[in-house]
Order: sequence, then C-alpha cells, then structure tokens
Amino acid sequence: MNKLGEIISEELFVNAFHICRSYCTSGEILFDVNFLLLKDRLTELSDRRVRSYYKKYVATDLLYSLPELFSSDLVSVPKKLSSLREYRFFSVPSMLLYNAAGLLFVDSCSRFIEQLDFTRRNVFSFYPTKFQRGASGWEARNDYRTEYKGFSDRLKTAIQPGDVVLRLDISNYFETISHAKLVSLLRRFSPASTLAKHNVSRQSLAVLEFYFESLMQRRQGIPQGRKNFLSDYFGYLYLLPFDIAAEQLTDVSNLKFKCLIRYVDDVFVVMASAPNLRPRQVFKDLLVIEQRIVSWLYGNLGLNLTAEKTQREIIHTPSVRDEFLKTSKKAVSSRPELENEADDAQKTEMEQYFKEFVQTLQKFRIPEVDRFDFDLPLKDRETLKHVLSKPFQSFLLKRENIEKVQTLLNRVDFELTAEQINIVIALFYLEQDNKRPFFEILQRFLQTQMNLKDKRHIHILLACFAQASGPPKLKTQIKKSAATLRLDDYGKYLLCFYGLESTSPDDSVYRRICNEHKGARLKRGLFLFTPLSDFERLVEFVAKYYSDQQTIIQPLKHYIYERWNERWDVAFNHFQNVFHELCKLKFSLRDTATITDVTTALKDISVEDELLLMKFYDRRNFNAISHPSQKGKPSVKVSREDLVLYEPKLLALITRHLLN
Repeated sequence: MNKLGEIISEELFVNAFHICRSYCTSGEILFDVNFLLLKDRLTELSDRRVRSYYKKYVATDLLYSLPELFSSDLVSVPKKLSSLREYRFFSVPSMLLYNAAGLLFVDSCSRFIEQLDFTRRNVFSFYPTKFQRGASGWEARNDYRTEYKGFSDRLKTAIQPGDVVLRLDISNYFETISHAKLVSLLRRFSPASTLAKHNVSRQSLAVLEFYFESLMQRRQGIPQGRKNFLSDYFGYLYLLPFDIAAEQLTDVSNLKFKCLIRYVDDVFVVMASAPNLRPRQVFKDLLVIEQRIVSWLYGNLGLNLTAEKTQREIIHTPSVRDEFLKTSKKAVSSRPELENEADDAQKTEMEQYFKEFVQTLQKFRIPEVDRFDFDLPLKDRETLKHVLSKPFQSFLLKRENIEKVQTLLNRVDFELTAEQINIVIALFYLEQDNKRPFFEILQRFLQTQMNLKDKRHIHILLACFAQASGPPKLKTQIKKSAATLRLDDYGKYLLCFYGLESTSPDDSVYRRICNEHKGARLKRGLFLFTPLSDFERLVEFVAKYYSDQQTIIQPLKHYIYERWNERWDVAFNHFQNVFHELCKLKFSLRDTATITDVTTALKDISVEDELLLMKFYDRRNFNAISHPSQKGKPSVKVSREDLVLYEPKLLALITRHLLN
C-alpha cells in the first residue's frame, strides 16, 4: 500500500491550511465551536511549521501512529426538541488533513465535471461551498445564501402547472456515504493526467479508503459540521452518478423527464405529464419510477430513501405550484441582504422585520396546553436570521425596541432556542455604548436555571461562551458539575473552554484539542506538543531519527489501526513488531535476530525486564494470528487484557533503554 503522503502533496496540505486560517481571520462571526476552539492556534501557525509537520508525519505515514493527528472526536448535539445528531470535532492536524484529502478530489475532478455541462442535460446541482483556483492555490467560497437562492430560483423556473414532482429524502445521507464508492469516483471523474500528477492509481485508492476509515472508525460516513468545507463537496460529488442516470431512470410512457434539481442531497425530479392523464395513473407511474430510483441508489451508492418523507405532487394550478414551492424551501443560515436598500424603504422594511422578529421570539415559550410539539416553521427560522444583518441590528438597538425585546426575552424558555442558538446568539452579543443590553437576561438564565445534565443547555452554553467568557459564578457551577460533564461527549468541551478539563492518553483527540485551545506552546520544528506519554515519546523519537524507515512506521500505523478496531491479537503482533524493529534499528541487528539477540543488545536491563521480554516474545509466538498451534496444542487468542498487560511495561522499557 502506498503512503498517504504520496497522494496528498505538501502543496495541497498547505493549501488546506490557508483555507482554514482564512476562515478564522475573515471577520465573520464564527458559529462553529470546533473552529472557535482552534482559531488562535490556526491563526498563529506559519507555513514553515505546517510544511515541517507534513514532512515528518504526513509524508512518512507516521501521523497514523497518533489518533489525534488523523481522527476526530465524535460528539452528539441537539436536533429539534429532543433528538440528537452526529457531529465531529477535529484537532488542527486532523482538520488540515481532512481538508487536504478533499482538495485532492477538487483538484482532480473539477475540470472534467465542469466540462460535462449538466445544465445542457437539464440537471442542476447546487452545494454551499465552491472552490476557485487562485494565484496561490484553491480558495473556498462558502456562500450558503447565494447557492440556495440559485437552487430556489431554479425550482421556481422549472416547476410549472401541469408538471409532476418527485421529491426524494435520502436517509442519513452523510452517515451512509461509502468510502469505497466515494474513492472510486476520483477515478471516474478525473483525467489520467491529473491522477498521474497526484500518483493516484487503481491500487493507491486503498490508501484513501484506509484514511477515511481511520478518520471515521468505520467504512462509511463523512464528517458533518458547519464549516467542514469539503463535506459539502463530497456530498455534491457522491450523487453525480445519480445525476447522470436520472433521465434514464424516469423513462416511462406517460411521464417525460423535464429536469433534476438538487441542493446536495435535497433532490427534486420534475416530469411533464401526458395530457389528460388521471391522477391514479400518474401516481402509479411515479411509484414505478420511485422503485427504480430506490433500487439504483441502493445498488450503486448504498443509499436508502426515507419513505415517509418522499413527496409526490401533481402541480395542477399556479396556486398549487406556489404552495409547493413555499413548503419545499430549506432554511440556510446566512445574512439577509438588507444593506443596500434605500433609507426610507429600509426603515419600512425594518419595521416589518422587527414585527415578525418579535412574533417569532414569542413562540419560544412552552404553552399551558395538553399537547405540545415544538417545531419552528421555516418562515420563523428565516425571520430569526435578520438579527445577522447590520441594519437590523441598528434598528434593534433603538431604546424602545430594546425595552420590548428585553420584556420578551424575560419570558422565553431558553431550552427551546437550542437548535437555533447559532443564530439567536448574535442578539445577546449586540453592543451599544460598550454595553450588551440583552446579555444580562441570558446570564440570569444561565445562573439560575442552567441544568448541566441537559444537552440542550450545554449546547447553548458552548455557543454563548465560545464568543466570550462567562461570569465567574457560572464557572464555579461548571466546576462543581465537572464529573457529570466529563461523561458527556459534548459537555466535556465546556470544561475545555474554562480550562477545567481532565484528559487521558485514551482520549487523545480531545486532549489535543484542549492543548490547542489553551495555546500550549508547540515544540520547535515539530507540530507536536511536549510528549506526555511513553508512546508519544516513542513516536517523536521515530519522527526525529527514523522517519525514512517504513519497517517501524508501518507496524506503528497498523498497531493503532487494529487497536482502534479492537482486534487485539493483530494489534499485539504489530506492537511486538514495533519493539523488535526498533531494537534492530537501534543496535543494527540482523533480520533473523532472536529474543536472545535483543536481550544481549540491551546490556543494562534488569532481570525483571529480561523476564518480561521473554514472556512478551513467547506470547507473540503463542498467538493464533502468528502460530495457529504449537506442538499440536492450539494457540490462545490474544485478548485486550493481554495487550494492556504488556503495553505500559514495554513502553516504559523502551523509554528507559532505547530512546536516547
């Protein structure tokens, strides 16, 4: 298997760094908690340090020896009233690597995909983040509103009275993207010349599959996040084969393919109906088409549709069309375009927006009713976004408006704002004369009603105090709840923001993010912090002295991979290979070196250490992976307990006798 660094070049890696740093320094409000944690670290890094890291860890595959360098921390965040969704937190190195892997796809596929001219085939695909080639590499333009407006306008133009529309909802789209199928698209949509430039061959595709599996700890799924720029692109790219097949899949006698319009995985298939066709026949044909699509998506992309969310609609009249378009909109977080309107018109518009804004705030209240199911309508979600507009912010800060909003906020049930908190938070941080007129209300809620066992409250806190530190009393409350928060995959990041974290080597991604957030000093010339464990000392030693020795880097890489996959017996063998290869390199031992050769070379080890090594080598040779049997006796499979028994002792021995 090739090394990842042979496919992802140093220039792509540095380009990924520039994209991430540019976002942190753009002046935008940073809503993404992960980026807020890493902002200062990304800002202070230099190209020189990033290139040094690439050469030591990416180019050599040594990055796979430490999960914090290639993987992500899985957290669950609130969704709607009481459900959860998957989210990923990256350390700086893993974030850069993920974006660099994505740029490989962008650099390889973009030219051919643009030349295919899908619009001529009446296929219109939109996605939030577009990449443009600039003088110094790829640049990311993350413009949700512009892209969504293009999608919405296309729907308005395409769907007319007399049409039939099939709207598809793909179940758990990002979580079910197959790594093997995603990687295969790299060859399908890239010219041979570009693939050769990146050293991508049929055999080397396995390298990328290995990376994605290591990142996600499973063989499907890509990270979701507000600013995982390349996730948008992967989501767009993965459905391109369906874009190509759509017209053929919808070929039935009574319905004629008109167009396909999608916003990432939000898919609309529009068809023209034969004249005077009865609704019964329309829906019968639609179900035939739907079944074809279901079979194709599952067979070719491993995707399923959510049957109960599929929409089948006959657009009889203009009013039906208007209602369908209205209910089909999707909320996208962006700043309303209010800045360029004339003063008088703007004032009238501001008054209307304020009226709607007030009405929406009033809905964040649990009513005295027998049945309650809170789901904020699309119109209200869009209304909240006015708070991101500077003209509207100025209008809000008029004295009479401040008083009205303060009164409303004092009645709000804040837990209902959890899903929209990344928008609402802008309200609390509005300043006038160095004062925040709405902030005290939020603080009062946090100090008197905050429940740190409620993930919605944790989500609100993280969004709030990622922007600024909280009041001292709140820090005291969080400190008292530290034991509870450490048990929550998301809540532990509150401790990170307040410098109260407690980490362990087993939680290395989280520990790395904590160090990066605190601004812990990087070691000169390396991307690593001062090693805290014997294993980290080993990795640093290999990076310093044996970065060109794949005989030790590969077992290090596969030891971590197998350990994460809980294949303890295979991991044990790789761990033994790490030790043995290190001894061979350190003492120039021959390939046939035995345990006796090793203990002889380790001149000053104690009897206890020698006994440990003898048992360690024997356990390796009495392992079903290495030797199914010995003298007719079946070998015993290595368990987690076996591995854990030897790991700390051998790593301590390595530190004492080999790392000097």
